[in-house]
Amino acid sequence: MNKFFIFLFLFLSIQLSAKIRLLTFHFNRPELIDLQYRAFKKFMLDEYEWIVFNDADNEEDEELIRKRCEKYGIRCVRYEQQWHFLDPINAQVKDWMENPNYDVKEIASSSFANNVAQHPTLRHGHVVQYALNHFGYNHDDIIAIVDCDLFPIRSISLYQLLTDCPIVGIQKFEKPHSSIDYLALPFIALDCRRLPDHQDLKFHLDIIDNELFDGGAHSYYYLKNHPEVKVAKFPQTNQRHFSELPLDELYHLGFRKEEAALIKELPWPFSVEFHMDNHFIHFGSCSSNIHIFKKKLKCVNNLLNTLGKDD
Repeated sequence: MNKFFIFLFLFLSIQLSAKIRLLTFHFNRPELIDLQYRAFKKFMLDEYEWIVFNDADNEEDEELIRKRCEKYGIRCVRYEQQWHFLDPINAQVKDWMENPNYDVKEIASSSFANNVAQHPTLRHGHVVQYALNHFGYNHDDIIAIVDCDLFPIRSISLYQLLTDCPIVGIQKFEKPHSSIDYLALPFIALDCRRLPDHQDLKFHLDIIDNELFDGGAHSYYYLKNHPEVKVAKFPQTNQRHFSELPLDELYHLGFRKEEAALIKELPWPFSVEFHMDNHFIHFGSCSSNIHIFKKKLKCVNNLLNTLGKDD
């Protein structure tokens, strides 16, 4: 009898200590950790734990990312660079490139054609899958895949978001009016405890109807094979679609004055994306020109400073 109560106590203790787990993936630009730290702290309504996966390909960036995590008390997991060459998706991509029926020109014509393991989309997929295998699938609470440059800008509860369905994420359409859509990697929240065959849910790039689709595409097959799974897909919004609109129309579309000011301040090519009913802003193009990066960083930083917690 005593053993039963000890077991019950331990079980309840584990349940009570479970937290939402945020999985983020950083390659360079350690400044983004500062922004995420502030944004998560300001707008996440649920208790959470945050793991940064450090995928820097040089010692300097690896150290800068690690020290940022130490500064804020964030758990930092190093993704060893040789692991990129061991991921089985690399061989799959090479097979696709040799199949004349598949349209894989995005990779075949790139500088990474002879070294697919270093293609940015594949690299990102490698680290995401590692995170799911070791820190996601078996976690006893909600997990969220969050891009390194995605920041909440409105108060949000993932528990509330996943009340009616175990998967919530950004809907990716590769082509206008396409019948093919899947979950895009900037943000996906999952409750694996409520998902059948949850380890089959993967987010690497994939071939659909003989054509190569971007990171997240493999989720298309999981959702197709499990039509019983309820999923909430939120369409993404790119700022460049609205930069020419007058302010009153931006307000009518649901943008607040601070967000509308950012849209007006960042003309193309300095665009950002708004996701999940404008609850998140996606920085985008982090590895682009440093001057573009710094200008966007300043503007997004100002936005986070001006937005109130309960806006």
